[in-house]
Amino acid sequence: MNRTIIAATAAALLAGVTFGVAAPKPGGPDHSRPSAEQMAEFAGAMSDARIAALKAGLRLTAEQEKLWPAVGTALQEAAKERMENRAERRAERADRSKDERPDMIERLRAQADGMVERGQMMKKVADAAAPLYDALDEAQQRRFAILFKQVEHPRMADGRHGPGRDGKGHGPHRAGPGGYGHDGPMHHRMPPGPMDDGPDGPEAGPDAEPL
Repeated sequence: MNRTIIAATAAALLAGVTFGVAAPKPGGPDHSRPSAEQMAEFAGAMSDARIAALKAGLRLTAEQEKLWPAVGTALQEAAKERMENRAERRAERADRSKDERPDMIERLRAQADGMVERGQMMKKVADAAAPLYDALDEAQQRRFAILFKQVEHPRMADGRHGPGRDGKGHGPHRAGPGGYGHDGPMHHRMPPGPMDDGPDGPEAGPDAEPL
């Protein structure tokens, strides 16, 4: 029950913090996708909003506040690195002809490189967050564990894999009219979190769908 309440609170916090974040508008009547620049800007804004929601949900004391900057900086740097890596992979795929697609071994090596990069990134975040986490009380630590999922894996935490109308999972995961659900301009992709590989991650094949 407590986890359900905290999860609902996390969703409410995220909705409140991201209320002023405008999603890129479709390019035309056929709902063509936003440009890479628009998507990058929106993804960055959403990442900042999720980090802000994490801080707000922890309700830090004055002493704990002193330990937050290192955490916020580490998460922002992780988000920036993740977006840069994704953009680089998209550019590589765009420049590659059909005859130049990587074979299985090359894809495995790319996946391994991505896992190493993500591991290094996670360690930096863990090292930065450790002092603050140790200073939290038990209730705050429980909130941290749940709220951090909004930052780490927004696709998992936004209810996308939760129960749908038929009770079989894959709910509508929309954020209101014109939001991120099936009926909004962002229906094709939720922005990744700082620690989230997503469909464009190194484990994706050469045919992975770009943002």
